[in-house]
Amino acid sequence: MEKSLSSEIEAKLNGLEADEIEAEALYIIAKESLTELTGEKVETLNKLKDDIEFTAIEGDVGQWLEQAKSTNPGLLAKKKSIDAASSSVAQQQSRHLPTVDIQLTYYYTNTGFQSSQQPESETLVAGLNMSVHIFSGGSTMSRADEANQKLKMAKQEGIAKVREIYKETRASFLSTNASLRRIKAAQKALESSAKSRDAMEKGFKYGVQTISDVLISQAREFRSRKELLQAKYQYFKSKMRFKRVVGDIGEESIQEINAWLLPE
Repeated sequence: MEKSLSSEIEAKLNGLEADEIEAEALYIIAKESLTELTGEKVETLNKLKDDIEFTAIEGDVGQWLEQAKSTNPGLLAKKKSIDAASSSVAQQQSRHLPTVDIQLTYYYTNTGFQSSQQPESETLVAGLNMSVHIFSGGSTMSRADEANQKLKMAKQEGIAKVREIYKETRASFLSTNASLRRIKAAQKALESSAKSRDAMEKGFKYGVQTISDVLISQAREFRSRKELLQAKYQYFKSKMRFKRVVGDIGEESIQEINAWLLPE
């Protein structure tokens, strides 16, 4: 029985060591990704404060969708692209229209043939030229067709962008508020697992519980703490994603994130 219990404990310890190695590898990879993003070597990371006030995103998701439609930077850029394509169509189509030139010429001279002196004279000439394009090899028509196709593509990309913005706004809105509920549930689970672990340790001290029971309770508490941190991270990630998609991210958002971190 003791041999079986010893093997079980050893297996649990080996599992914990494997989990620790995997966690360290993921931590290093995450730091490298952050270095790639910022261009600066990341040595240490600030920890989260324990007294962060997590708040839900207020309002109706439909209202946020309308705001995202009018303030999202990517969507505004698409609108500018559509306007530019529309102007290009109008420019190319205008090449089919007649062109009118007005010429005004004014002459004043008192010099004649071979620079001979002549009485002063003034001459004013006005000319009106009209050019009607009949056919020029189809180049004008092909350029107009090309501009029309580019306009259609820009409009379709704009429609796709609106759908993408709607999807991201709704998803980040729901994910942020769902993460808030997960945080509350994870906090309660952590409190319960901490009490259970404390009870197991006291029971082991008095010979009521086995070391295996203690390890299981410690692993359960660790898992609850991990789930709480993951829920907090998902909340931060979803909220910043929501701010970005509705066009509400800026310096204040960075300051808000910094306020969540402990100083070095």
